[in-house]
Amino acid sequence: MVGLTVHGADIQDRDGAPALLKSIRHRQPWLRHVFADGGYAGQKLKDRLKKIGKWTMENVKRSDKVVALSALLQMLGEIVHEVGMQEPVIDGRFDC
Repeated sequence: MVGLTVHGADIQDRDGAPALLKSIRHRQPWLRHVFADGGYAGQKLKDRLKKIGKWTMENVKRSDKVVALSALLQMLGEIVHEVGMQEPVIDGRFDC
């Protein structure tokens, strides 16, 4: 993690982004490219970033090919049921 800013729920992510990037630019002066999700898209944010440094921003789009963990667990349960195995107990905890 490069930086973190906590703000109120009434502040949109794209409106809080300039303050976050401004707070880290002196600690990581080499950092100039930002990857962000679609919530950060728009010319308004790009214009604000120009005022605080030489930032480039790339919006990364979600892939429809990515399957959520909950969908994978559901598919696992269906496969187990089809082959007649005992259902696994899935309680949401993961040991790492």
